[in-house]
Amino acid sequence: MIVLFYNRNISLINEESMGRCGNMKKRIFIITILSIAMLTACNESGKTNDISKNGQDKKQAEKLEINTKKNSGREEEEKEEKETQDNDTTSESDENKESKSETETKKDVTISVFYSNDDATAFTADMVKIKELTPENVLNALADKGVIDKDIKINKFEVSEVDGMQSINIDFDQKFKEYIMSCGSTQEYYVVGGICNTFIKAYRADRIKITVDGNCLETGHNDYPDYMFEF
Repeated sequence: MIVLFYNRNISLINEESMGRCGNMKKRIFIITILSIAMLTACNESGKTNDISKNGQDKKQAEKLEINTKKNSGREEEEKEEKETQDNDTTSESDENKESKSETETKKDVTISVFYSNDDATAFTADMVKIKELTPENVLNALADKGVIDKDIKINKFEVSEVDGMQSINIDFDQKFKEYIMSCGSTQEYYVVGGICNTFIKAYRADRIKITVDGNCLETGHNDYPDYMFEF
């Protein structure tokens, strides 16, 4: 009886131990499965994140490349536009310079100024450049050569065709008469002749008539009522 009771207890103990071992194995199995599942999920999540991150990085890289190309293209356009503007500015500047030079060239006129030689035996002429062909500028050129006084003024000046000839009518102020009357006959000849020759040549006229305050020029040596030709 004692032996049987002992064996039964051992049997119960073995069965209980086996039951506990089985439960433990199940728990270990379940834990293992769960661990594997969690690791797999983490790996998949990591892969997904990596793929998503790589996709975002790729999109950002593509976007950056597009922006870089746009900026590069814009810089090229701005550079070309600036070069075009610089070329246009340079071209306009050159054109303005040429235009200004042409205008100045057109205004500048070279005339022949006639006056007496040193021993008063003949006329001599110098080529003189004036800014513009005007009666005042021609008169100033004569004054610079000592033909007349600088304070003499022109009252009226006109060029017209009379009797089929280009004719100049020039009217001086009273100071001209005073100056011409102070000259000797030889000097008077070269003063009147210098005026006639210089104005006729400058205006490509045929003849000239000189008056003083609208009246005939009378000097005491000569009267000049008519048109005069080159001396």
